[in-house]
Amino acid sequence: MGLGVWAQATQFYTKPLVAVKANDKISVQGWIYAPSYQSGEIGISVDYLKGSYETYDPNKLKLKSDIEPYLTWSKANNVPLFVGEFGAISSAPGNSRYNLVRDKISIMNAAGLHWSLWSYRDFVMPNVKEPYFGLYVNQIRDDKLAKVLKKGLQ
Repeated sequence: MGLGVWAQATQFYTKPLVAVKANDKISVQGWIYAPSYQSGEIGISVDYLKGSYETYDPNKLKLKSDIEPYLTWSKANNVPLFVGEFGAISSAPGNSRYNLVRDKISIMNAAGLHWSLWSYRDFVMPNVKEPYFGLYVNQIRDDKLAKVLKKGLQ
């Protein structure tokens, strides 16, 4: 038994690999070379991502209103809240990554929440520009993100 997977090089579906419109027909075919394969099944599947992609705009997001129910519950039950994972992907267009992290930190700090970045260090394959979430990718620090985090901790 074996498994073969074909995926976008980025592993994060930030843009469609193939643009598909209504009424499009796509045919997928392939060959599997398995000279020692005796019996069993071989299958292929194709998935597509349906979604919309936008550049970060703080006026369109509901960051504060999204956490309001949790803040209300926390206050009513006298329980502190900790946001253990948040961040933005490195492949976000323009300064979207830094603006979103900055605005999330600002809202969490104003609400008195405790927080931590989703990942401190990400490891990616050499010579592959995979998107990442961390402050470091391999041994390289994202200096722009470091400045945003430092300001948020002050």
